[in-house]
Amino acid sequence: MSVNLNERRNAGILLALIVATVVVTAAGIAWLRGQQEPLIVEVAYAASILIVALVAYDKLLVR
Repeated sequence: MSVNLNERRNAGILLALIVATVVVTAAGIAWLRGQQEPLIVEVAYAASILIVALVAYDKLLVR
């Protein structure tokens, strides 16, 4: 898996993916804590968001 980060488009997509992953994970975990879900649910949620971000990275950037 290699990505040419010299292109501004690819660097922008990568930055957007990282920011979106962090924001969605933080917001989701904060909501889950408000619902008083167990820790394993928070871990599972974070893992699923990470998997979705990796799939998006693969589809958008890796050729």
